[in-house]
Amino acid sequence: MLILKNVDAWGSPTIETTLKAMNITYKVMTSAELQNTTTGELVKDYDMIIIASDQNQAFYDEIGPQMGKLEDYVRAGRTLEIHAANWGWGGGLWTTSLPRNVTIVQSYSNSDYVIANNTTLTSSYSSHGYLANLPADAEIITVQSPSGTPDYSRPSTAIYPLGKGWVSVTGLTIEYSVARGGSKWMEFYRSLVLTDLSRAAPPAVPVIKSSVSFLMLNFYYYRHYITNLEKYNTLYVEARDGGVDNGTLALA
Repeated sequence: MLILKNVDAWGSPTIETTLKAMNITYKVMTSAELQNTTTGELVKDYDMIIIASDQNQAFYDEIGPQMGKLEDYVRAGRTLEIHAANWGWGGGLWTTSLPRNVTIVQSYSNSDYVIANNTTLTSSYSSHGYLANLPADAEIITVQSPSGTPDYSRPSTAIYPLGKGWVSVTGLTIEYSVARGGSKWMEFYRSLVLTDLSRAAPPAVPVIKSSVSFLMLNFYYYRHYITNLEKYNTLYVEARDGGVDNGTLALA
């Protein structure tokens, strides 16, 4: 993966810490360094790019003119995960719209509702904004719930296709809240990373003429693992909620 940032969001290297714990390799690049990197190099070197939240203004000023490059990266079959929560400690503001003209509207909420598993994430400002102009084919993952009731008119996390790839956007204060908000936040973000990564197009399967590489087999096993993990978790929760006992689950 590639992490794009000039500074640690809210003073926390949360993305790096999370990826390390998941044994995912990554590189960190500034907005200025990105200017000297081509779309082809990004596609070749990285399955997924993560843009950190809460950056300084120089970052957003330099990222804005390069959004076309990042969109072409996505169209080639990769995933772009945008942490769009600005209005933070870094003082920076997005200067351009996000891919497919999605925008983020400033709106502070202390709780956000996770639609898939009917849970609520709480923090000292769990989100700094909601997403507007989402395309009709977007999948909404979280919505703001400042009064305790989910407000479906204010989606705070969503994913949508672009070409052969996917764009994942969130207004959640991921870096701040994962570092300070406990295990529920960490579990949510790890799941988001796995889901986003699983959507990135895998490289073409090479023709093996002589011997099978264990490293290669391990890599493809991992890609299938993360692709099917979300389905497994859904089935497990449904079985557990349906009253299936632990012994039966273990056999399954």
